[in-house]
Amino acid sequence: MKQLVLLFALTISSISFAQTHVSKTDYQKMDNQEKRISDYVDSALAGLKALKQNAPASYANYQATLSISANEKDKLGNIIAIGIADGTTPVSNAQSCVICNLGSGLQCYKRIRAQLANGQVVIVTIALNSEGCGVLTWN
Repeated sequence: MKQLVLLFALTISSISFAQTHVSKTDYQKMDNQEKRISDYVDSALAGLKALKQNAPASYANYQATLSISANEKDKLGNIIAIGIADGTTPVSNAQSCVICNLGSGLQCYKRIRAQLANGQVVIVTIALNSEGCGVLTWN
């Protein structure tokens, strides 16, 4: 079973890690669901990077899991959880992308947004790779 770390407040150390992976112009052009996906991913990555700074020996054991619903008011369908990875591997038909710097997130967010069109909740797993980039995986 995963241990769960709940982040209720943004700490001083994570403020420096909060960054966007789309340009301001691209962000303004995105629809509300794409903006929400972008905000969730950026928040999860900031949390993971803060854990890396505060516990460098064990940060690789943490991952974030996002549950994203097309219904913005679905309280249980729109969550971010950060916990210790349980070691399971993604299913064979999982999609993935890597987000590293400004501009690298837009196409990834659009692909996740396409999954929301089915009306299903999309579960996205985020981990940091050795370069500190976010590796996103979802079905």
